[in-house]
Amino acid sequence: MPILEGQGVSKLFGGLAAVSNVDFHVDQGEIIGLIGPNGAGKTTLFNLVSGALPLSSGEIRFKGQTLDGPGLRKERTWKPTAAGILSIIGGVGLVTVGIVFAVFLGMAAEFMGGIVIRLFGAQLILMEVVLIGCGVIAIAGGVCSLMRRVWGLAIAGAICALPAGFIFGILAIIFLILGKREFGYGMVPHQICRAGIARTFQETKVFANMPVLHNVLVGAFFGTPGRSKVQTLNGLDLKKKTWKPTAAGILSIIGGVGQMIGGIIFAIGARFLTQFTGMEFIGGFAEFFTTIAALLIVLGGVAIVGGVYALRRRFWELALAGSICALPLFVFGIPAIIFVNLGKGEFRPSTSLEAANREATQELEFVGLSEMSAVPVKDLTLVDQKRVEVARALATKPELLLLDELMAGLNPAEVSEAMELVRKIRDRGITIFMVEHVMKAIMGLCERIMVLHHGEKIAEGTPQEIAANNKVIEIYLGEAAHAGS
Repeated sequence: MPILEGQGVSKLFGGLAAVSNVDFHVDQGEIIGLIGPNGAGKTTLFNLVSGALPLSSGEIRFKGQTLDGPGLRKERTWKPTAAGILSIIGGVGLVTVGIVFAVFLGMAAEFMGGIVIRLFGAQLILMEVVLIGCGVIAIAGGVCSLMRRVWGLAIAGAICALPAGFIFGILAIIFLILGKREFGYGMVPHQICRAGIARTFQETKVFANMPVLHNVLVGAFFGTPGRSKVQTLNGLDLKKKTWKPTAAGILSIIGGVGQMIGGIIFAIGARFLTQFTGMEFIGGFAEFFTTIAALLIVLGGVAIVGGVYALRRRFWELALAGSICALPLFVFGIPAIIFVNLGKGEFRPSTSLEAANREATQELEFVGLSEMSAVPVKDLTLVDQKRVEVARALATKPELLLLDELMAGLNPAEVSEAMELVRKIRDRGITIFMVEHVMKAIMGLCERIMVLHHGEKIAEGTPQEIAANNKVIEIYLGEAAHAGS
């Protein structure tokens, strides 16, 4: 049963087709090899599978879920992005103000005999059109942001939200710029990793100055969904919380600030009317108005505090209380409550540092590096750095492991050890898709082999079939007598 499938997979760099219309599949539990001359498109294909590069055309599916391709173009994925929420709130506000302004203009024209229209009619009508137009664009841009589609329209919506208030437009623009990578049709690399695909690299990519254990801890913390990502690995400040622009936090803070400002204005206005109008009705309810104003200020303060904790992803209960206290401005409070509940998993780590340490230590023992856990990776040999990459990938708990030239640069004894490690990984139930030039490893490990040349698939079959394929021999393997060596 295929765990990974690709149909018509292509990647163009300008006019150069690095991968061209390639169909492939990887079956559950197998070891499949990918070979071909340098520049054939092997690593590019791995980059497409892992999300490091977007597809030019075609489709890639993992366990039936589309990673990139037309399936995602048809299926819009909604996500509560801060930029989208801010743009929509700003747009609704602008449209509302524009409509209220139009109603007020009509009432003024009726009661003032058309003087307002004659003096300022053109300017006021233009202002109404601008407000409503900006509001509509801001809402449309916000919807695009929530769908993570058409980044240009999303940024236009954020800009059009600026008249609604500096805090809406500027924050929306900032968050859109920070999140631009998520716009597009495919899943981004961290989502693909968490879906169950891990990889190593042709040139080792390790944290050279960090100890071996900490390199593997990165995978142990990051790979499994729901795991805490807020503990650092420097051994000194493991409880430090990181800030994140969460929708719930932003909405609670904006709602809280709005309530506090409203409460202050409410109190000042009530006192002003009582003092200068002498109206008995207003004077009689002065204390009531003051109490309401004080309540708004207190609720606003709690909403702000809860929003801050939502941004820090700490104390979920207080973050929820803050969102509830933002309810007097329901357009902020209701979405804040929803998003706090949707993001509850980020507040409570499901894996402690101790558990992650155990997992990382187990993976290091598995690859034979347990005695080097405290050694900086830069002090390791090439073969051991490659093993660190494998351990880090395994710590993410993948179902599919992409090995990109794991055995490049190794001597024959090290190649044999690496081959044994690959077999042990497969015995754990992990499917392996490997790019390799070492024919001893390819022929000795793989059940199937796929061959690329100039970005096109030219052959696929068992090792014996590939070793006997005249086209593969001519282009890549060389003389038939040496094809299996």
